[in-house]
Amino acid sequence: MRGFVRKRPDGRYEGRVEMPPDRFGKRRKKYVYADSRPECQRLVNEMVYQLQTSDFADAGRLTVDAYLEQWYKSYAVKLASTTKLSHHNYVFKHIMPYFQGFKLKDLKPMHVEQFYNEELKRFKEKTILQVHRIFSRALKDAVKNNLIRRNPCGFVDAPSPAEFEPSIPDVEGFFEILAAAQGTEHELPVMLAGLCGLRRGEVFGLTWNDIDFSRGTLTVRQVLCQPGNEIEIKAPKTKKSARTIGIPADLLAVLEQSKSVGYLASRDGQPTILSHYSLRFTNFLKRNNLPHVRFHDLRHFHATLMLEAGLDIRFVQSRLGHSNINMTAHYQHVLPRAEKEMVGKIDEHLRWSKRWSKANSRQKS
Repeated sequence: MRGFVRKRPDGRYEGRVEMPPDRFGKRRKKYVYADSRPECQRLVNEMVYQLQTSDFADAGRLTVDAYLEQWYKSYAVKLASTTKLSHHNYVFKHIMPYFQGFKLKDLKPMHVEQFYNEELKRFKEKTILQVHRIFSRALKDAVKNNLIRRNPCGFVDAPSPAEFEPSIPDVEGFFEILAAAQGTEHELPVMLAGLCGLRRGEVFGLTWNDIDFSRGTLTVRQVLCQPGNEIEIKAPKTKKSARTIGIPADLLAVLEQSKSVGYLASRDGQPTILSHYSLRFTNFLKRNNLPHVRFHDLRHFHATLMLEAGLDIRFVQSRLGHSNINMTAHYQHVLPRAEKEMVGKIDEHLRWSKRWSKANSRQKS
């Protein structure tokens, strides 16, 4: 950032400060005027200092809500439909109403912190954490575009919600759910999630053409998602998610008996509205006096079952369609039954070692 002073034709002095280009690459300048060169130079130096040490670059009259609206339009283009919808909710229903009319250049960390405190009165920490991540990303882009000097969110502690613990059924619990589901609309979805580890969108995105009865496999080629009230069929999110896996014999037998056309897990072969099904699944558990589990917890059950059986973690990763093995390794921290069995085996081994040691010492004596 540089400053210049020149004498005008009218005898006064003009100071010019060249600022960094805006986000469109256009160069920006600021001007000051004085009756003498020393005074003009002082004003130029003061302006340069203020611009370099201020928390914010010149954002003009741009308000936080106006900026966020512009930012969302450009940023949301690269988001998946469901992610785009959640971002829209956080930006337009949480952040923008609170900061309506608030100038971007005046935004300080204390304002962000006050906003989070107000949000915590109505929403859970998990929600505020998502708000923080999106707000921080938006302000990071504002810094990159020379609209502000620093990101105020970077000086505010992000909320730390307690880690969510899924209600993973044990083997007995899963088969109680499966027994109650037999002959109902829930039978195939429960088996596909619990015995194959499919995600909800993968379960309801399956068609009968995705089943290879001769090889006993199914192929995940597409997923069904629901951004808002719309139904959307799209390709799996990652290359790892698009996969072919083996089908257990019991499930394959049920599929052969139920063989039809269209979408495999729906009642009429048509795409299923996911939110409606989740509600029906919850009511199904209540009617049968079964413990509450999310439908996704059946996938967790399949993952823990494989790891408890001692299967290689890379095989488990491949079957679940995880893009990163760290996601699969997370399940190793929720294996209480396997942990108890392991501790029991160690105790048994130690007891045997002590008995052997005593017997050996008696023989020597």
